[in-house]
Amino acid sequence: MRALRPFRVPALLLALFAASVFLLGSCAPRLGWGVLLWSNQGSGLHAGTVVPVYIRSNIEKLYVVGVPGTNKKIEVPIWQLDLFRSKGAAQKSLAAFGSHTTGYLFATRDGLPIRETPTNAGKRVYRLRQGQSVKILSEAQGEAVSTGGATLEGSWFKVLTEDGTRGYAFSNTMRAYDELTEAPPSLAATADADPARRVDLVFSRVWRAEYFQTMIDEGRVDLDAVSPRFGLFADALRRQIRIELPTVSQVFNYTTIAQSGDVIVFEGSPLRIRFDGDKRLLADWSGAAEGDARQDTIASVQAAPTSLAAPGQGASASALPPKTAVGTAAAAAAVPEQTPAASSAPPLGTSAGAAPASAPPAATATKATFVVLTTDLRDEIRAEEIRRLNRLADFIAAGASWTYQPSASDAPAAPGPATSSRLTLSHDGRFLWTGIEALPTAYLPGDLGVVEEGRVGGEATVRLALDPALGGGWEGAFSLRFDGTRDWLDLLYRHEGRTLLVVPVAPGSVRDLMAGAAASLAPLAFSSSGS
Repeated sequence: MRALRPFRVPALLLALFAASVFLLGSCAPRLGWGVLLWSNQGSGLHAGTVVPVYIRSNIEKLYVVGVPGTNKKIEVPIWQLDLFRSKGAAQKSLAAFGSHTTGYLFATRDGLPIRETPTNAGKRVYRLRQGQSVKILSEAQGEAVSTGGATLEGSWFKVLTEDGTRGYAFSNTMRAYDELTEAPPSLAATADADPARRVDLVFSRVWRAEYFQTMIDEGRVDLDAVSPRFGLFADALRRQIRIELPTVSQVFNYTTIAQSGDVIVFEGSPLRIRFDGDKRLLADWSGAAEGDARQDTIASVQAAPTSLAAPGQGASASALPPKTAVGTAAAAAAVPEQTPAASSAPPLGTSAGAAPASAPPAATATKATFVVLTTDLRDEIRAEEIRRLNRLADFIAAGASWTYQPSASDAPAAPGPATSSRLTLSHDGRFLWTGIEALPTAYLPGDLGVVEEGRVGGEATVRLALDPALGGGWEGAFSLRFDGTRDWLDLLYRHEGRTLLVVPVAPGSVRDLMAGAAASLAPLAFSSSGS
């Protein structure tokens, strides 16, 4: 008995059948009339056009509609059309468009919210991308929006997004355009022309010192200069901008925010800010040009932000001139040329590409440059902490405890009975030094912190690299900071068998976390005391 083979319908017959179904459907009574909510680029139909609707496909999520004045039919996504039973009802609905039949709003920054209600407390139903457009459906009555104590200019609109989401947008940081008379705005054209957006960036982004990024890029992060406690902190609720740097602490209480040329002016304070692109700003609180005209009062963010960078959460500081030494905050304050808080930013009236001026003394620093970092600051700090612990472990591997026996000619650090001095290092980044009074005074800092019966302790780390100019006479450098002090004692070292030779790094020779020279002292010889 022959097996029956399945019957296959030729592909051509299927195509003909599908076409006949479509034609029969097109001749069937209309489902109704629709109003296009979003322009259909393929057909040239603009928003607000009333069209006959023939078919609705819930599977494909589209309508088949007719093009007025032709026999042509096109497919339109369901979300782009409102359906009505009669043509009159469709035409009546156009009144809601008002003057915005072909009007759109263009987002000039990332993250602008579309809300469920026309209030700033309304639930967010969509977040816009920078450069994205939404269709205006109608103007809406909504609550006033304010930030920093100033009411923002703008209106609430009921809008439609690209995926069919409907909600309400506030137009303060958006650009309105009519597609019949102009092309959508470009990001390049809106970036510099929207002062409100610039102010918004001050409050909505975390700004860090430009030298932070330089250190990160070069792989030499100074944990005394790169810290979350430094920064430009913007608090619109308190109308306050605070700048904390290693040698600068300034609070600027402003009354209003204004625009003077390309400079943002925080009225009531000497602070002025100018942007160099979206991710770099120059802050100047020198008080220069205080008599400049203040005009075009502006405010920026859609919601009055809370303090976006509270102490310990955000960080920023000033620009660091090339090849400038970096040390602790105390060292920076004492030696201006080592101060990371001294700015290399050009004056606000000059080009960003101009050669930076010499860093001013720390006590008179009145300018700073801030950027948006390309990496997470917390990750960079943690990576540097781990790197230092690993380098300390490598150093300790050759000996964790070292003893110094003074000679008769040595001048001790302090009178006392000690006849030897012992330095012990631990893997957790601590040290203990006993018999400290037996060491020559020239090899120690002036402040030893708290000394109890010849015992001192503190932090131990390997933070410095060796400058090639130093030559090959030294293996590396380790650093000690005595409890209760802020300065590092940086020591060059090399091993000779079981002996550790140590000499201080020359004062002022540490640049970019690199030891450049040895002090003019004979090395001290420590012998291994066991691990």
